[in-house]
Amino acid sequence: VPTFEINANKIEKNEFTMLDAIEKLNLTKSRSDTKRLIKSKGIKINDEIYNSEDLSLNSYLKLTSIKISVGKKNIGILKIKN
Repeated sequence: VPTFEINANKIEKNEFTMLDAIEKLNLTKSRSDTKRLIKSKGIKINDEIYNSEDLSLNSYLKLTSIKISVGKKNIGILKIKN
């Protein structure tokens, strides 16, 4: 399972979005593919459908890691450092 570590302050400042997370984890072919999957409810974070319009990860800042699922088989872990 691919893993990527990011500082919490980058997420707070919106310098790191859902698109960046999926790109770093190599879960989709392109950013436009990612946007299409978000619109069609094909992406889950911690087994819940991700549907944030602004692509922000701010609501997950309290967690130390989040599981991002694209489809059924593409899974990556984003670790959040404080």
